[in-house]
Amino acid sequence: MKRWSCNAQGTFSIEKFYQITKGREDVREFIQKFDRVVKDIRNHLKPFEANILDKFIKVVGGHLTYVLRDKKPSTLAEGKEIAMEVEANLRISKVDVTDHPRAKSENQEGEVQRST
Repeated sequence: MKRWSCNAQGTFSIEKFYQITKGREDVREFIQKFDRVVKDIRNHLKPFEANILDKFIKVVGGHLTYVLRDKKPSTLAEGKEIAMEVEANLRISKVDVTDHPRAKSENQEGEVQRST
C-alpha cells in the first residue's frame, strides 16, 4: 500500500531521479533514461533546471564529468550535446589509433623489444 501512495503523490519519481546512476550504457542511452526519469517527475516536485543539469553532470561519470565541468554548459540540452560529442570523439580516437596499421606494427615491435 505504501508503494502505491508514494507513486500517487509523485514522490516515487523524484526518489528515482536522485537515485539514478549510469551503468555500462553509452551516453545516448543514458540520456534517454535520464530524460524519462525527469519527465516522470510532477511539475510541483521538479527541481530547477540548474539542479537537473548538476545531477546530469555528476551522474554521467568518469572523464565526461570533468569535461562537462570545464565546458560549463548553461542548459541541460547543451550539456547533453557536449557529452555526446565528447563520447563520439573518444570512440573515434580509440578506433583510429588501434585500427591504424602503423600503430599495430609499432605496438608489435614494442612487445618484441620488451620480451627480449
